Amino acid sequence: MVMTGESGVGKTQLIQRFARGVFAVESMNTVGIELLQKVVTVGECNVRVQLWDTGGQEKFRCINAPYFRGAAGVVLVYDLTNRQSFTSLSYWLYEVRQKAAADVSLLLVGNKADLRDQRQVSEAEGRAFATEADVPWLETSAKTGVRVSEAFEGLTQRICHQPAAQITSVKVRKSNSSVGSKHKRSLC
Repeated sequence: MVMTGESGVGKTQLIQRFARGVFAVESMNTVGIELLQKVVTVGECNVRVQLWDTGGQEKFRCINAPYFRGAAGVVLVYDLTNRQSFTSLSYWLYEVRQKAAADVSLLLVGNKADLRDQRQVSEAEGRAFATEADVPWLETSAKTGVRVSEAFEGLTQRICHQPAAQITSVKVRKSNSSVGSKHKRSLC
């Protein structure tokens, strides 16, 4: 899964909240690409999800393409308190659709829902963009954790339920109560 969007929208914080259950009050911009992993249960399968955090600064945009190409899912993130980050979604969506596989699963996330009094992008605008782009959408707060797990787990489920021929980069293990008897499977 690749996270993308403008610098400062909270991509790193969303990954940290989901993968480690933490929120850092002060955070530095991602330089290049960073990786975290988390195991997510989908039905009877434990899926090791690789969460690729991309730097949103313009100087790092050129290195995103190879990650888009190999991704089973892409999360496009914007900051609800920053209109420019929302306006730039068209660019990010275009980049993903040009460089990722045609069947990549997408999710649009409006982050920083906890900052209601600073909101610059309405729910209606986010929903309208998502509808026009035909991409699932939700609003989250990395700070409070609201809907963060729902976002990542929902995208993981959609990826796992794609036909096996369409998935090339998902590693799955079937859960089993017997210690040491996990069996590799190609898909949930």
